[in-house]
This record gives sequence, C-alpha cells and structure tokens, in this order.
Amino acid sequence: FRTTGYDPAPEGLEKAPYYNKSFKMGSGSLYSSAMDLLKWDKALYGNEVLTLKSKEKLFKDYGDNYGLGWGIYNNDDVGKFMSHDGKSPGYFSDMKRDIENEPKISIIILSNINAGVMNSMKTDITNIVFNKDFTQYESYTIAPTPNNLGEYVGKYDFPPDFHYSIVEKDG
Repeated sequence: FRTTGYDPAPEGLEKAPYYNKSFKMGSGSLYSSAMDLLKWDKALYGNEVLTLKSKEKLFKDYGDNYGLGWGIYNNDDVGKFMSHDGKSPGYFSDMKRDIENEPKISIIILSNINAGVMNSMKTDITNIVFNKDFTQYESYTIAPTPNNLGEYVGKYDFPPDFHYSIVEKDG
C-alpha cells in the first residue's frame, strides 16, 4: 500500500500537493518498500539478476563519484559505499550499500515526509550503525517563507521537452 506524503509547513506538516508523476524519471519515480529494496540489494550480491561483468560496469566510478545509477564514495571513517537517494513532494528515500566491510551492511530509509533534515538523518543513521559521532536534534523548526518569492517567478525549460512555470499566488 502507499502512504500519504507530507511536506513541512509553517504550522507543522501538510499533505504534499498532487503532482503529475508521468514526467518523473529516475530516483523520484519509483514506488517500493524497504523489504523489496532489501531483496534487490541481496540480489546484487549474487549473479542471478546481473552477471559479474554487468555489476562491474554498474558499480564502476565513471567520474565525479558516480557510476551507472549509483553514487560511489569513500567515507574515511567507515569505508566505501554506493548509494542513491530519491525525493518527490512528500517523500524521501535513501539506499546505501557498504561495499568494503564484512559483513555487508545496507541502510534503507523510506520516509513519507520530505524535509531537509532527512539529508542529515541519512548521514547520522550511517554513523550510528558504525558507532561514530552523530547529531542529536532537540527540535525542528520550519523557516518562514521568504519575502522574495517573486525572484523565482518565471518560465523554466528542461530538455528534451519539459516546461513549467512558477507563479506567485497568495504569498
């Protein structure tokens, strides 16, 4: 089943607005569960889904710490990881695979709240798993809406054929 997504609002949280998912591609366009992502993770250790040669291509760093659909980076305190996150209005996800240490550890985060704090949380959860320092938060406050929203008003184009407009309405 799917959950309702929420976004931060001045009063706390509000139901995420509807958006047309037909134009989304990649990390923000998939529906999954933590269990299904764990099955996918486990399948990547074997050779039934992908051959060893295909996995070498998938997990290779082609520059800028990025492979074929995976960020590949080294955490000096912990080791080498592959990861990818996804964000949509009301939703956040992150899947991270430890590719150096034994036993293999995967961290899967799925949230029906898309808030900036999730980026800190994904780092902190990794640090907790590997017994490293992490940030302890006491509360989370939503920043007020900026007075300069008009600066963002306009028409925007993304290749190959995606166009959208930002308008200001009732602040």
